[in-house]
Amino acid sequence: MANFKTTIITKKGHALMAKLSANVATMKFTKVCSSDFDYSNLNNSELEQVITFKNLKQTVLPDLITVVNTTTVKVSATITNTNLSEGYYLRTIGLFALDPDDGEILYSITPTTEADYMAADNGITKSGISLDLLTTISNSENVSLEVDPNAMISAETFNNVVGNVSDLENGGTNLVDGINKNTARLNDLANPSILINGDFRKPINQRNFSRRSYTGSNWAYGIDRWVIGILDSAGQSECVLNDGYISLKSKANDGCINIYQILENPHLYYGKTLTGSFKYRIVKGQPNSFNVSAYNNLVKNGAFFNSNTSENKLIADGEWHVYTFTYTVSGQKLEDNFTSLLIGIGSLVKNVSDEDYTWVKPTVDTQIDIEWVKLELGSIATPFIPRPYAEELALCRRYYEISSGDIIISGFKSSTGYEAEWTYTVEKRINPTIDYGNNGIETPKKLYGFIPGSLGNLDMDFSVRADVKKCRFATNSFKSDDNNQAGTAISLTGWFSADSEIR
Repeated sequence: MANFKTTIITKKGHALMAKLSANVATMKFTKVCSSDFDYSNLNNSELEQVITFKNLKQTVLPDLITVVNTTTVKVSATITNTNLSEGYYLRTIGLFALDPDDGEILYSITPTTEADYMAADNGITKSGISLDLLTTISNSENVSLEVDPNAMISAETFNNVVGNVSDLENGGTNLVDGINKNTARLNDLANPSILINGDFRKPINQRNFSRRSYTGSNWAYGIDRWVIGILDSAGQSECVLNDGYISLKSKANDGCINIYQILENPHLYYGKTLTGSFKYRIVKGQPNSFNVSAYNNLVKNGAFFNSNTSENKLIADGEWHVYTFTYTVSGQKLEDNFTSLLIGIGSLVKNVSDEDYTWVKPTVDTQIDIEWVKLELGSIATPFIPRPYAEELALCRRYYEISSGDIIISGFKSSTGYEAEWTYTVEKRINPTIDYGNNGIETPKKLYGFIPGSLGNLDMDFSVRADVKKCRFATNSFKSDDNNQAGTAISLTGWFSADSEIR
């Protein structure tokens, strides 16, 4: 079985991508070819210079094209030995595309590390190879291809990408129900995101976050699971939750601001490859005004990835794009302090003196809008599919939960006083920090209390005990309007929150 190396886009292919970005061309893949010429001894730079595909043996049209994300497509093709008069060793695959100026070009080349023998057709035994070429382009919306009308798509490819036709006919009570079931199967093809609450179009927002700025150095949670870090001498940097996206803004020479998520149990990802992706647009600023990074917060020089030192730069043209990058988790002392994915304004630069990292303020006004963020296992970015709202909310509440306005919790009289319990909707990550108050009064740490038999509300002093499932409020002392303590039950009214977030 052939083992393929990385697909390399040729210089002609890069030129076509530039035309696609300028909207003067459409990406049209025309054919897939095989060769017995050995290109494996060439390095990547040499492969980019290849124009002529030597020793062409077979040519097929693509079977299928699948959009992986806005910058990557998967071109599928099947090469068989049907009508092949002479056998050969398959050593290289070439993907061809149509350039509006140069005609048909060799767009990419994929050598093998181990050749596969394609036997001649003897009329009895059929053999072949199915190919899935992951190909980078600049805009997947402008892609077309020539499809072989007689191509035989494998059952696996058909079921995975198109779905079982019988589901459309019999899978539901009607055709629409069947299509919905089939769409759910397509969603399953995307890798799940490690990040929680990554859809900024409709995020979980229990803290009612809308905007944050700060003068000095500060970090705090905004929407659920996402930390906003600010380093600003004038208080001009801000994070704003808009309708459909989040904005990070900063004034020239004033400060830096970023948004990031810390992963729980990061040691589980040690030595593994992760791929991050997010949809963004740069409204103001230059590519070097922004940073995308992932790093170990506890050690110096702990960055796994830093866009300021990478050739992969953000595009500052005011349009929406998807940015992807891959890194391997390394270093020690990860504990609960692994910044999995950070997007920010400012440059993260390594110091020469101590090899630690310092944020450098941008010299121009900057703004980046972010629609969604994803992090997944593996080296390939798959489509972003949001979780159902209820599932996302439950995941967020494992870290933080607040009651929806004032609620009533009931309790009982014990030998030492009165007690009332608040049971969380979701078990917490660790024993949480409890906060409470009442929307009807300004004094913090105050609840309305009522004991049957008393004339009015109680002025109470509480002690709070919390575990991962519930918290208990116990009265240390109280005084009712009539000093009556004869009741056997208690009711507390107010809002309650439980915080188990990673700090």
